[in-house]
Amino acid sequence: MTLRLGFVLGGIAALIAGTLRVAAAWQTGLQGLIEPELLYFIIDAGFLFGTVALYMRHADALGIAGLAGFVPALFGVALILGPDVPLMGYDLYATGSTLFAAGMALLAAVSLFNRTEFGGAHFFLGAFALGVAAQFVPGVPYHYEVAGTLFGLGFVMAGVQLVRG
Repeated sequence: MTLRLGFVLGGIAALIAGTLRVAAAWQTGLQGLIEPELLYFIIDAGFLFGTVALYMRHADALGIAGLAGFVPALFGVALILGPDVPLMGYDLYATGSTLFAAGMALLAAVSLFNRTEFGGAHFFLGAFALGVAAQFVPGVPYHYEVAGTLFGLGFVMAGVQLVRG
């Protein structure tokens, strides 16, 4: 397998995961077609492969600051893929999703700062900003749906970039 093929396969995974995440954010009827656990497993596995491919595609340009975003993003998505059980009182899913979003936002910010063509950077930053804002202003209508849509669109854009080369 060539590196290029790895990028394409990671891009396809990102496209599938992003598209499913957008659909899952809203009441589209998708939830009735597939068990939620399986749906989110497919989404999260696609996020994992897409994140690795996206980072590897831009690792040289992102440098050590990009690595500082990639590590928590990768660790976060790994926690999300794991079992949904508390560990010593901590909700691993909430911890993982926070690390994942923060890591992707840092990767996006570094890419914009370095002027790297990083597909979906603005969407990742928007999703993270909305998630943070919602912590300080509870009850914001549709914040979960919009943040999930932005995050999913970030992966769709990243996937397009990876597939196109």
